Amino acid sequence: MDVDSDLMVSLDEVMNGSERKLQLQKPGQEKLKTIKLKIPKGVAEGQILSCGGLGGLGLNGGGNGDLLLRVRLERHPLFRVDGSDLHFDLALAPWEAVLGASIDVPTLTGNMKLKIPPLSQVGDTLRLQKRGLPLADSPDKNGDLFVQVEIAVPEEISPDEEAHWKKLAENSNFDPRA
Repeated sequence: MDVDSDLMVSLDEVMNGSERKLQLQKPGQEKLKTIKLKIPKGVAEGQILSCGGLGGLGLNGGGNGDLLLRVRLERHPLFRVDGSDLHFDLALAPWEAVLGASIDVPTLTGNMKLKIPPLSQVGDTLRLQKRGLPLADSPDKNGDLFVQVEIAVPEEISPDEEAHWKKLAENSNFDPRA
């Protein structure tokens, strides 16, 4: 009889593949069995990894069923997953959004510079091609990383900063409600 279970997989394991040791215990047996499970590069949410013969006992003397492990992706502290694409929210200072900037953005393979165009708006999305997860059917190709712009406002400002903001407000023609 086949046995179903979930297997939590990290985004690093999806990027690179891995091998894990799992300890299994069949019902009614005290002895643990250790197996090596290969997690292939590009494994996807919901994909089934089959471990032949490691399920429950077969009926009427038949052979053992399979252990079927359904892949579940662990939550990542920075990225949201959509298929093979990753999404990241990038907080910008107001002046970075207005003037443009070159910002270090995290990827699963390390930081990379991203050019923020001048006059970027909240919700603008920038795409880093091939910086997402490996495609399940083509692990040598990757999805994309989509970076969504957010504007962060300081929680506290110095008196000098307040004076600069007031001067900007007095000199600006911008009306966000117009």
